Amino acid sequence: MAGLGQLNQDVEVNNGGGGGNFTLLPEDDYQLEIIESDVKANSKGTGQNLDFKVQVVDGPYKGNTFFAGITSIQHDSAQAQAIGQGQLKALCCAADFDFAELSDSEQLHYRPLFAHVIQETYTAKSGKYAGQERTVNRISKYLWEGMPEDEAPAASNPPASKPAPAKPAAVPAATGRRPWQKG
Repeated sequence: MAGLGQLNQDVEVNNGGGGGNFTLLPEDDYQLEIIESDVKANSKGTGQNLDFKVQVVDGPYKGNTFFAGITSIQHDSAQAQAIGQGQLKALCCAADFDFAELSDSEQLHYRPLFAHVIQETYTAKSGKYAGQERTVNRISKYLWEGMPEDEAPAASNPPASKPAPAKPAAVPAATGRRPWQKG
């Protein structure tokens, strides 16, 4: 049994479920940080997933939270595991953490990172929302300076005889620049 210490009998009732502020965020790039994480077995018992709660740390949605995760960080299927660990490595790049040094998900807590967040609608299969359509936020891509999309692929370079057209930078549509760029 865990002792609760002295409780304030005059505290206001808060029946919000203790889950935090889950306002649905518009699709955009956000600066986030992981504030909770857990590694859990997947539903089929064939691997492990990383589940985490993220919080917006800047801008008009500062303080808003949502749940995210990476499936198959460990898996019986080598291909599924490679995909999951590749996503985990992208998360480490965005959080400026050396993937080779990662041994515990808590090492990623409270490290600012940028990610593209989208809204995703699905029909709940079980639980209190079973059969209902739900819309949630999901991280669709982690962002960091020097990420592969920032570099022009060699195959897309024009031949030397033609002048190179002005190439727009790969940037978020909302701001015209990468989220870490000032200005």
